[in-house]
Amino acid sequence: SEPASAEESGLVPDRYMIQYEDGSWESVDLASDTPEIFQQLFDDPEVVDIAPVRVYRQFDHPNPPNDPVYPFQWHLMRNQAAPSWQFGDGDGVTVAVVDSGVASVPDLSCHTYSSPYDFRTDVESVPADANGHGTFVTSIIAQCTNNGLSGAGVAPDATIMPLGVLDENGLTTSEQVYDALVWAGDHGADVVNLSLGFYCSSTYPACSDPVIDSALADLAAANVAVIGASGNDGGSFVAYPANHPSVVA
Repeated sequence: SEPASAEESGLVPDRYMIQYEDGSWESVDLASDTPEIFQQLFDDPEVVDIAPVRVYRQFDHPNPPNDPVYPFQWHLMRNQAAPSWQFGDGDGVTVAVVDSGVASVPDLSCHTYSSPYDFRTDVESVPADANGHGTFVTSIIAQCTNNGLSGAGVAPDATIMPLGVLDENGLTTSEQVYDALVWAGDHGADVVNLSLGFYCSSTYPACSDPVIDSALADLAAANVAVIGASGNDGGSFVAYPANHPSVVA
């Protein structure tokens, strides 16, 4: 018969599988315009079932993006981002990045930002990046991809909501983080990223903050996914708020 990949209908024309009483299947050519042949087969006591031959096709790994740094982005290989793009690339998802702000860099120029806010200055605008960290995190999440520039993002078509809380030293307060989490929930974030926190010497709830706990509980109740950095100290305990039960560390 013709190779399955040559067929676009989902079925191989006039090709059928016949199952017999012993459970075995046999392929045969049957003209689809002769129903009497099918009736004869169904009348045969040894025939249990008749099924069309269906086309199966490989699920291709998409072509890698042409971003020059992509071959060195080990995290995209590790989390298999590129194969997942055939199922979704972040389109329709709003990610709130609670961080140091975001700079105007070429590989983020494909994005317009949703409901940005700078909680350091209490201004509803795209927060300037105080130290570069927020731009780095935003780029990991959603930098423009397959544009021949820099690297690729994990979810390049996601909508970013930049929320500025960290200062030039990478510090903020629970007050500002709380306000940012409430803002994200009130303004349609589907995901909140928290690449910040404090280190723990014990597990949750011994290591926690009741102020942020309440905001995380509200986000969980609203089905907002919260992602938290587990920490960079190589210690024995996950940092807070990543250790919170409703946060993905």
